[in-house]
Order: sequence, then structure tokens, then C-alpha cells
Amino acid sequence: MWQVIPVKKSTAPPFSEHFPTGLQNWPQETRRFDHFLKAYPDILGGQKGNSVHLSPCLLSSPHSGRDYLSSFLSTAQLPLYALQHMEDRFVDDLVAELPGYGMSLLHARFPRSYCDPNRNWRELDPNMFRPSLDPDFVAEALTWSERVAAGFGVVPRCVQVGRPIYRHCLEPDDAFHRLNHYWHPYHQALQGLQQEITESFGLSVLLDMHSMPPSPQYADADIILGDAFGQSCAPELADKVEALFQQAGYRVRRNRPYSGGYITRAYGHPDQGRHALQIEISRKLYLNPTTLAPSSRYSALKETLTTLLAQIGQWTLSPAANEALRPAVCAAGLQVQPQTRQKAYL
Repeated sequence: MWQVIPVKKSTAPPFSEHFPTGLQNWPQETRRFDHFLKAYPDILGGQKGNSVHLSPCLLSSPHSGRDYLSSFLSTAQLPLYALQHMEDRFVDDLVAELPGYGMSLLHARFPRSYCDPNRNWRELDPNMFRPSLDPDFVAEALTWSERVAAGFGVVPRCVQVGRPIYRHCLEPDDAFHRLNHYWHPYHQALQGLQQEITESFGLSVLLDMHSMPPSPQYADADIILGDAFGQSCAPELADKVEALFQQAGYRVRRNRPYSGGYITRAYGHPDQGRHALQIEISRKLYLNPTTLAPSSRYSALKETLTTLLAQIGQWTLSPAANEALRPAVCAAGLQVQPQTRQKAYL
């Protein structure tokens, strides 16, 4: 018998008035990346890139959060260890040195099993909630997808196919609380950061960082790059990243089976100079699959990854990248002077 699990009512604005985000209409001071980090210290982590080596690259790690609310654990029928398998474990730490090389970093502190920032907020499974969601809201606002059907919507129902997180239904207000207080702040910060960088440099490069469990489906790959089959970034960017990883000895695939999630597709608009590329790292390169602790190869991977991503950041400042990554109007000769872009960004 499904039962309702009560949750404390949200103090956020009504859901219908709170989405979608409209950063372009916000006061300038509330759009700054630092504002969101200070406003949500328990939800968001990250750091702006070092101003001395500033680059137009930003890093996103939406699935590495590992701060579990006791209230969430008490509603889950699965043990913590099972929930941790959903994490892109330690990816935030693998890229933690990059702000020192001028690349800004945003990562979630909350776990993916609680709320998934790499999903559209509309990918909400209405079958998870009692009392039922308003039928008009379901019909007009929500999107049904294969991910939602499999249990991997913005509020996940399963940790893997056929393995549900909850034995009970949740109240609708629980979903709205997670979206208002977790999903929304992450995207406020990410949109604000991308906007700051794009305004400063005339372009931006978002590297959305993930890790993937071992699978026979892609046993020949150490790294999988997802550019939405050429739609989310300039081909020169994907080619450059692939070449650097291959030169370092890694086996690289493109788009199969990971072509890029919601963040890659929503933030990648190469015609506007906004490029996004998803990077999946095989967990066998750094993680003990039994204990979920860093393996003996962890430090070496972190050092190599820092070097490679820093090289990508350096490349984005090159004349070749300037020509390839800027919108047509910039490629035709509109340039942003270094002193101007640094003042605008900081």
C-alpha cells in the first residue's frame, strides 16, 4: 500500500511563478556567480578562475554531490551505499585544482539521487506523488521521456532500472521543494557564470564533467565526449579535447552511449559563442568499485586530468580558438580587449 510521506512545506515562491528561470530580467548584482555561492553554501560549491590566468572555460560537476540529508535517508528504502552508486564520485575533487589555472568551477553538494541538475525540471514523474499532481500542470508543464519512464527523472525514482529508492509515494510539495531549493539554485549559478564569462570574453566553453561505471557496452573507452552529435559545440573544440586525451594515452569515444545530458544541450549554443561539451571519465581509472574509495590510480589521474584541462583552457585563448569559437560577428573582427574583459568578469 502506497502511503504519503509528509515533508515540511516549502517557503519558496509558488512553483508556477518560480520557473522557468529568467536571469536576463534579474538585477545585475543578483546574477553574479559569487552571489549564488554565498547564498547557497550548503547546496553549491565552486570557485571562480584565478584572475591572473583567466580563461573562458567553466567546469560543471552536477553529479558529484555527497551531502545526504538525514530526512532523505529516512525516506529511502535503500542503504546509503546503494545511493552512492549514483554519484559521479569525487569528480568535483578530480577537477578541484583547475580554478588555479583560470577555469571556474561549479559543483553540486547535494546527491543526484535526491535531485538531478542534469535533467530538465519538467522531467518529473507524476506517478511518484500522492495526492496526485494537478492534471493541468502535468499536461501543460511536464515532459515524459525514456529517462523518466526508467526512473531517472529530475527527482529520481530508481538508482538503477528496477531498483526503486522509495517504498512510498512522496507529497507533491517535496518535489517542488527539491526543485526550488536545489535544482533552481544550481542553474541560477551556472547560467550566471556562463553569462559573466560570455560577456567578458565574447565566448564561453562549458565542460560538463561526469564519470561512468564499467560496462561491456563501452569497454573500449576511457573517455566519452558528448557534443549532442555536433550540436552543442564547435567541432574544433571536440576535436581538440579528443586529441589531447588520445595523446595522453586514453581511448576516446564520441557520443555513444553518452551524447550529452540536459546541461550540455541547454547551455550549448555555438551560434551564440556558448559551447558545451560533456566529458565522461571511466571510474575504473580512479575508483575502487567495491569500497567506492579512491583507488591507487587516483592521484595520477587527477594530475593528468588537471594538466589536460588546463591545456584546453590555454587553447581557448589562442587565435585558432578565437576564430573557431566566437560567433560570426566576432570572427569577422569584433574583439574584446584583455583589460576590458578582465574588468567585466571579476
